[in-house]
Amino acid sequence: LPQALALPGPCYLRVGRFGEPEFDAYDNYVKLGIPRWISMDDSGVMLLSLGETTAGASRVTGCSHCHFHTLKPFVTSEWLSDVFGGSIEYPEVVVVEETTPLGGLFAAAMEWMHGLRPYGPRCVTRVGPPDAFQHAGKLRVELWREWSMDTEGIQKAVDERRGFARG
Repeated sequence: LPQALALPGPCYLRVGRFGEPEFDAYDNYVKLGIPRWISMDDSGVMLLSLGETTAGASRVTGCSHCHFHTLKPFVTSEWLSDVFGGSIEYPEVVVVEETTPLGGLFAAAMEWMHGLRPYGPRCVTRVGPPDAFQHAGKLRVELWREWSMDTEGIQKAVDERRGFARG
């Protein structure tokens, strides 16, 4: 909260609700706009998650995984430059979010990664709801399965991108 109050403008911060699963991160210190590492490996695939999708994404294997707890401010120069310019290359990125593609994590990551051409990731895959009104009457678990936002759907997207990362 002190970091948010010190900002010159508004801040979008995700706060967990009662009953959400806990997960460990490499760095338990929260800094606004900077994601937390959940897992690291050398598969060539980076999984970026936001909000409630992180619980399911944290069970996905065969990729490095970073969780964004804040979307605004989206601090890119500090973190993304280190990750995509570091010793481990991530030619394939999977972004999973429960928001629409416009104005969410995918849009922010794509805007920043566009400036990396020709050195950035070869492919960025989005897993999340479409930019369309949804019909009422379905349970959240049904929608997430339909949109491949459950653990199995995220794992499938990572597995597909891992095949390209190695090839």
